[in-house]
Amino acid sequence: MITSLLVRLSDNEPHQEEDDYPWDLQSCELLVNELKMMLTSRVRMPDIDNMPEINASILNYGINETFVSDEETMNRYIVLEERVTRAMQRFEPRIAHFSVSRAADENEPELMVFTITAHYEDAPIIVVLKWNNMTGQFYIHE
Repeated sequence: MITSLLVRLSDNEPHQEEDDYPWDLQSCELLVNELKMMLTSRVRMPDIDNMPEINASILNYGINETFVSDEETMNRYIVLEERVTRAMQRFEPRIAHFSVSRAADENEPELMVFTITAHYEDAPIIVVLKWNNMTGQFYIHE
């Protein structure tokens, strides 16, 4: 099993050199929880595109929600889909193949729904994010 950065940083026994916690017993559930954590985290330095080493580091863990105020709504949705995809590629090495799709919420026109679909250890994983264009924020739809 490939461990994530968060698992490697966790230490339930700091005085022991070896970690004996049975991570793989809950690996799929752990992965989904870490995905949700990453997708609800926000970048700290959104304007560092010209410094790729820092831009792709843990300093920018999460998704950039910032936009120029006059950017068109449809352009925002396209950019957000790209940002979600980039965050998955950067920070979730355990999932090699995934897809991110977007669709309008028929009941609430200010919402855009982003669905992340993947497989991990032969189990399907689906995480649904909703972007509220009025507040400019993501939230996990559970």
